[in-house]
Amino acid sequence: MQDMVRFLLFANRLKAVPRFGWALRGVPLPESVAEHTTATLFQHLQARREARRERWGMGDDKKYG
Repeated sequence: MQDMVRFLLFANRLKAVPRFGWALRGVPLPESVAEHTTATLFQHLQARREARRERWGMGDDKKYG
């Protein structure tokens, strides 16, 4: 449990870390590492859901094995 708390506290700090490439190029108010990671996670989850639906005809109401 202590490791999980430590990880979550570390991950929370990523909200204050700007994306390096954007900051390097002078982009005003670049998104944070946490914002980018969260957006990427949701894109992955949506793509996974759609792939499962296309491949196996599984909808959101089905349990994934």
